[in-house]
Amino acid sequence: MNRKNRKTGFTLVELLVVISIIALLLSVMLPALRTAREKAKQTVCASQQKQIGAGFFMYAQSNNGNLPQSRFMSGQFTTSNQPYWSYFAFEIDLVKKGDSTLKFPAYLKDWGQYGRSWGYGSLFYTGIIKDPKTFYCPSTRSDSYREISYAPPGHPWPWSFDDPTDLDAAEKQVRVGYNYLPQDKLKKDTDGFPIIAKNLIKLDNTKIISTDAIISLTNLSHQMGGRKGVNMLFGDGSVSFRNNTIAFNTGLWSPTGYPDINHYRLTFRSVIQALEGNEIMARRILKM
Repeated sequence: MNRKNRKTGFTLVELLVVISIIALLLSVMLPALRTAREKAKQTVCASQQKQIGAGFFMYAQSNNGNLPQSRFMSGQFTTSNQPYWSYFAFEIDLVKKGDSTLKFPAYLKDWGQYGRSWGYGSLFYTGIIKDPKTFYCPSTRSDSYREISYAPPGHPWPWSFDDPTDLDAAEKQVRVGYNYLPQDKLKKDTDGFPIIAKNLIKLDNTKIISTDAIISLTNLSHQMGGRKGVNMLFGDGSVSFRNNTIAFNTGLWSPTGYPDINHYRLTFRSVIQALEGNEIMARRILKM
């Protein structure tokens, strides 16, 4: 047979071999790409926390050393000291909320010097941080703590994520992706945890003032290669990433009778302490 008349091309076997090689390469490369992408988000998250830390100091310098008010309270159990309040930024006025043309802050409840705002909301209200995306880690997994949930198309942030037809509550909440926990360097509550610091001079620079959302282990923002971690902003303005402490023990994150630590103050504060390097309370809870 004349070689010039012979058809050229891949045989079925050769095509299958090529496809198999491509699939193998993808299986090797994709995890590395996902890790690199997550690492980049972790870096952005840490950078945002640095901006937030600087914002808190700027706020204090303009307000006689007073820090933004925290909605999360210290002491015995009340409706105001459950951990989810530490992510609280604003309350929205339901009466005014129905008008989608309202501009910030017309639909916020009038209260105090800076309206019905706490923590990160105060930084935005006063113009210290103008971009609300700064308050949300790009790796946040829970819709209740993502910027898009509070900035629907055609409306500026903040806007209530809660169902607007639900009129049971007097107001609706706007949350951010980082908790706010300024800790006093001297006074402690009845459980032995630092109370919430209200002034810069009382702030403990060695302790955490904010972390990524720590709601449940499955909802942690940073999970790479099976290892979970948290970006942390300290009182001195530094940011650190921790992923190797007892704080991520599964037994600590599933308190009896509670769906997650977002509803259980004792475990929430114990995780914070463990991230700081103090594991005493965490080990007591785990009976280790």
